[in-house]
Amino acid sequence: MNVIRNLLCIYLLLSSSIIYSAGENSAIENYGYPIKSAIAATVVGTPEAFRITPAELRVRQPGYVNMPAENAQFDRGIDKEYKISIFPERIIPEVFWYERGGLKYSIAQHKVTAPLIFIIAGTGASYRSATVKILQKIFFQAGYHVIAISSPTIPNFMYNASSSVMPGNLPGDSQDIYNAMQLIMAKHKALLISDYYLTGYSLGASHAAFVTYIDDHNTNGKKKSFKFKKTLLINPPLSLVNSVDILDDLFEKNIPGGIDNFNEFFNRFINKASVFYKENEQLGVGKEFFYEIMKEQPPTEDEMKVMIGFVFRIASTGMIFGADVFNQQGYIVPKSRVKTLTASTSLTLYSKVAHRLGFNDYIKNFYLPAFEKKTGLSAKKLIAQSSLESIKDYLRSSSKIGLMHNADDPILLPGEIDTLASLFPGRAVIYPYGGHLGNIQYKQNVNEMLDFFSDNSLISHNNMVLHSAIEGGVK
Repeated sequence: MNVIRNLLCIYLLLSSSIIYSAGENSAIENYGYPIKSAIAATVVGTPEAFRITPAELRVRQPGYVNMPAENAQFDRGIDKEYKISIFPERIIPEVFWYERGGLKYSIAQHKVTAPLIFIIAGTGASYRSATVKILQKIFFQAGYHVIAISSPTIPNFMYNASSSVMPGNLPGDSQDIYNAMQLIMAKHKALLISDYYLTGYSLGASHAAFVTYIDDHNTNGKKKSFKFKKTLLINPPLSLVNSVDILDDLFEKNIPGGIDNFNEFFNRFINKASVFYKENEQLGVGKEFFYEIMKEQPPTEDEMKVMIGFVFRIASTGMIFGADVFNQQGYIVPKSRVKTLTASTSLTLYSKVAHRLGFNDYIKNFYLPAFEKKTGLSAKKLIAQSSLESIKDYLRSSSKIGLMHNADDPILLPGEIDTLASLFPGRAVIYPYGGHLGNIQYKQNVNEMLDFFSDNSLISHNNMVLHSAIEGGVK
């Protein structure tokens, strides 16, 4: 599996030869992120030369941060991993034996009183994901204690922290996150905290909005309100349902010959990459290898779309299988066979079924029927709950919640970026390009993120970026 994952990473990195132009600046407010294709930015991210460095962050570093030698900060572990039991009496199915023991999370902490920020991961991502680690190290160097929490869409969270073990309901999943945060803080009373902050990216950003809403409306005397000083949402979907439709379509509608030909499509790529590796083994699987293969075999945009959708499909497959097994819905595994699943049971047949199911199939055929029965709400109302617009009055009036987004984010429908910006009047920075999270490591983005949390207003040119991008016809 690791070989396949490495080859997949190689595939995504091939694209930089056709979209990367070092030193090229945007005509809009000199925004210098170098990748103009939304799809390519999504899969490539920020080229190393354009990422924020520890040396550049040093101007923000408080005296109590133990900063090692140049560039060492981002190369060493700064966090410790923990587990917490939230549902101690819950029986986790044997097939998921490796998820037993509690919810996993990590903390990077200082030895002095400091602000604390929670980071909520995006769809299918854990507290150890690459994006979470990047943000964790940035905030740690800037002087924050940092607690990283997994997405409610991964099995470890589902089995150990979800009240329903059926992700998809933003208010419910966010309440589960909030409960976990409360218990984590009760466990780590020795942390010296001055103020609380919150951020999340992608779906985790949507969760961050709802968690802040829940905290501000907390009337439960047993639960201490965090009173978050600032919350920042990074590239959230406006509507979960709309965005998963887009991601499912990226996978299913861009494979030559349709989804039935995916195996042939994927194997053809794996074979090409394998042959290239055998012929250039001296390069290793590193930057030189990526550089050479991207020059010789750059993928098309449609191929990149398939791979984005495929990565999302892998993430949703684990979620769907986990929810089906625990709730014994018979959607993938027949109800009569659920209890026969053990640690040694072959899951190949179920995996094949699950990989043919999109997140949208899960929403329409699994989540909605179950929650209609559970809550008495209609499917229409449940779908409405999956949108940030369901708390629009709160978001528009809450001056402590900010938004960072990209006008070309491919997980949004046309017009949704305008709607998102309207939910955060005077508190939204919309970059002209960057795809979905492609520019999260870009120097300007990081600096403006930290500016927002350090009580500085989003810098004045951001409003001009927003209006220029929209007026310029960004779709």
